[in-house]
Amino acid sequence: MSQKVSFSTKLDQNTFSKGNLAILYSKPTILVTTFVFGAYFLFAVVTAITGNTQNLLLAIPALIFGGIMPYVISKNARKAFSHNPRLAENIVYTFENNKLVLKGESFNNEVTLDKVFKVSKTKNYILVWHSRFVANIIPLKNTSPADIVTLRSILNDSKVKNNL
Repeated sequence: MSQKVSFSTKLDQNTFSKGNLAILYSKPTILVTTFVFGAYFLFAVVTAITGNTQNLLLAIPALIFGGIMPYVISKNARKAFSHNPRLAENIVYTFENNKLVLKGESFNNEVTLDKVFKVSKTKNYILVWHSRFVANIIPLKNTSPADIVTLRSILNDSKVKNNL
């Protein structure tokens, strides 16, 4: 039985930026590191309030990693979006039994599903990972629960790692 599901997306700059942050924070090491730096920053601020200011200088790296890094990533994503018109195209992702077809206004790409690293679902996105570091963003608002069930079935049949 041939299964097929399609998702049509048109990313805007804000969605692309938030999607890049979702890609970054989907990595457990980034989450743990951010938590550790955030906890250390809070510890340094609390000890500074109580009169011990020697830890305050060491809180600067924690502030940079926890606060400035997400801002820089978001800003760079916005810049990349504005410089690459393909990112703003309407893109249709079609998952079939053994392939993924990505069709935009200026491109058409077909990939066998065994070349897809994994597919993961976050709170707001489906991420189609082509490697450990590169993913396509499909906003969940462009999907339905029935589409997710069909996609899970296609991925499981093709033995693609997923958390749908």
